[in-house]
Amino acid sequence: RPAAGLRTPCRLALLEAIAPALGAGMAPAAALQIAADSRLVPGRPDPLEALARAMASAAADGGTLGPLWREASGLAGSAELLLLAQAWSLTEDMGAPLAEAVRTTAGLLEARIAHERRLAAAVAGAKATVNVLTVLPIGGPLLALVLGIGPGELYGSSRLTQGSLVLGLCLAGIGRWWVRRMVRAVARGPVIA
Repeated sequence: RPAAGLRTPCRLALLEAIAPALGAGMAPAAALQIAADSRLVPGRPDPLEALARAMASAAADGGTLGPLWREASGLAGSAELLLLAQAWSLTEDMGAPLAEAVRTTAGLLEARIAHERRLAAAVAGAKATVNVLTVLPIGGPLLALVLGIGPGELYGSSRLTQGSLVLGLCLAGIGRWWVRRMVRAVARGPVIA
């Protein structure tokens, strides 16, 4: 299972290692071998290096790599490798330029990584805000403890304060749920029908 454990930046590194060699006119087997050799670190297993070597071996044996990329995408659970499998199959079936297909796939993956980073930065503020707004109500009881007022005195003196405490806890929980729901909606992105 050479494709298991590949993270998105690793997949991008694979494409960025293959594309220039293919663009220079190298055969896929040689380009994949160069990509594998560039990742070789003695004593440290690298799934990217293993995947590139397996693909180089299959290409040297004259095999079609599109189905192998598809299998690797299934093992890694990678939509990016599936896109590469489809592009590679297109070049094998229709004769499209392989270097351009790999470069395009790398460009799409770079755009996805940039989008994920922008999205993480955009929702970080909302997550921090909800955490601060959840912690702030705890400040009142802590201040009361510092002043020598116990929780029983603070909240047990009347039904109004007890009701306010329960209502406040419920609203804080609903607020956290609501913000998490909005963040998930933003992370999913627009739905195109």
